[in-house]
Amino acid sequence: MELVYKTVFSFFLLASPSFGLDRGLAQNFIAIAGPLPRELVNSLHPQNQVLPKEAQDPGGSEAQEYLCQQDPVPSELPLHLSHLREAGVTHYKIFLPWACILPEGDARRPDEARVRWYRELLETLAAASLRPVVVLHERRVPSTVAARAVRGEAGGFADLFVEYAEFSFRSFGDLVDVWLTFSAVPEVLKSLPYDDHQSRVQALADAHDRAYQVYHEKYSPAAQHPASA
Repeated sequence: MELVYKTVFSFFLLASPSFGLDRGLAQNFIAIAGPLPRELVNSLHPQNQVLPKEAQDPGGSEAQEYLCQQDPVPSELPLHLSHLREAGVTHYKIFLPWACILPEGDARRPDEARVRWYRELLETLAAASLRPVVVLHERRVPSTVAARAVRGEAGGFADLFVEYAEFSFRSFGDLVDVWLTFSAVPEVLKSLPYDDHQSRVQALADAHDRAYQVYHEKYSPAAQHPASA
């Protein structure tokens, strides 16, 4: 059980340097909002007012397909974010959909349209002076990733997650300085393609530790701008 608790509580912050906000506020207080409330999306896009019942489960294949077909970033979003900022919100949580960004589980074949959508969303947050808190993955592991992990491609789940994390760091890193690796950890664990619980926990811990290491070695502000000797 000790490893389980260590895993759950270590999956969060990768980096948190300043992002243009008042430093005193940013360092001592976080008021976080997000993700986009369904009510807002529904009001802006009447054609999507009702999420199909079969897609209610965010981890299901039907829900994933629905999420991958979202409309463009709403034009009214800047006003919504402005109201949040005026109310004292400092951060905004964004969940990246691994299965949508890399539909084949392969960083060499991303969904370029979905990458542009998230860049636009992150740029809108930056314009509103809100710091994005980006979660790389929540809930179930994409079926394409699970299948590749079972086949032993790229060395297993940890390698596949690091590949996806690096793609995200490269694609969005200029707009993000707070990264979380996993959310809804129990659901992630249940969906990993390994027979026993301990193997699933170890795979998740390895994925987190390696993504953390890669970020700080190659993509963090300190790595990008090392102090002069």
